[in-house]
Amino acid sequence: MFKRLFACLALALLAQGAFAQDKAPAWLNAESRALQYPNSTYYSGIAYENMAGQPRAVAIQKAEQGARTEALSTILVSLHSVTYFSQFSRMVNDDEDLYEVYKSETRIEIAFNDIPGVMVEHYVKGSEVTAFAYVNRLELMLYYSQRIETMLARIEGTLDNVDQYVSEGEKIRARELAKTAVKYFAELENSQRILVAVGGDAYMQMDRYMEISKRMENALVELKNGTAIYIDCRVNAHGSRYVAFDGELKGRLSTLGCHFADNREQADWVVTVKADVERENKANDIYFVWVDGTVSIRKQATNQTIYTGRISAIEEGHPDGVKGGHTAGYDAALRAAYKEAARIVDNKVTDVIK
Repeated sequence: MFKRLFACLALALLAQGAFAQDKAPAWLNAESRALQYPNSTYYSGIAYENMAGQPRAVAIQKAEQGARTEALSTILVSLHSVTYFSQFSRMVNDDEDLYEVYKSETRIEIAFNDIPGVMVEHYVKGSEVTAFAYVNRLELMLYYSQRIETMLARIEGTLDNVDQYVSEGEKIRARELAKTAVKYFAELENSQRILVAVGGDAYMQMDRYMEISKRMENALVELKNGTAIYIDCRVNAHGSRYVAFDGELKGRLSTLGCHFADNREQADWVVTVKADVERENKANDIYFVWVDGTVSIRKQATNQTIYTGRISAIEEGHPDGVKGGHTAGYDAALRAAYKEAARIVDNKVTDVIK
């Protein structure tokens, strides 16, 4: 008896499941769809796909993508008509490095996947797949309004850190942080454009935006010339000043994007190098010269010496000083030795200030 009762219940549940599966959703009917998802409240789209000649999953995917495309097409059309003046793009236009960062993060074309909260449903009857996509307009406005608020807060926090680094003479670190702020500005403007496209307030947080734009502009002016380094070279060779070392070191340090101050008062950092020839030798027709001395790196903003030590001790492998060798004579060997010393000093300065 129990077996018969169980079989009857199972059949009833199967029948109910089949009935539920065949029951068409309300959105399939145009009138019901218009009532439940009015254009004033939703962006919506419907699409159809026949399963003939293709797997069921592929047909469903195509139908859903078509519905999503139709639902968002109104937004994309509106987006193309949005004329948005970017105060920020003007500021970075003459800075190739920062402009490339800004340009790479700014999206003129918005992909469908960039629009959040899109719901997609499908219904299969026979070989026909029908898909329906919809997204609430108000929810989109709220999402992008919150996104703008988040980006503004991130930019403000980043600029606080940029200002801190600048005040401490850490302009290289400040510039790297400025790149992060540029990315946030691009994301902010992307969100502002979409907000306007979905009917949001075009002037939302505009005062705050203009304020942080001005802060960013001031920071970029401060960072435009990069870190200022004053080089104090007291490098000698046989009692005379060896001036080529100064140019060699500056040439290497220039890759940091810094500039060289004319005096200590104008500098963010002061690098002092004192060096001289330690000894010379000739072996197997090769001339060798060893040079050594000290280097100190001072941060002007804090009036603090960050590093001081012997050049030969910066890297391993120079127990007797920095060696240069050449077959052309001692002068050529001296140039080789000081060239190597400049490389070592450059690496140390870069490690300290970058």
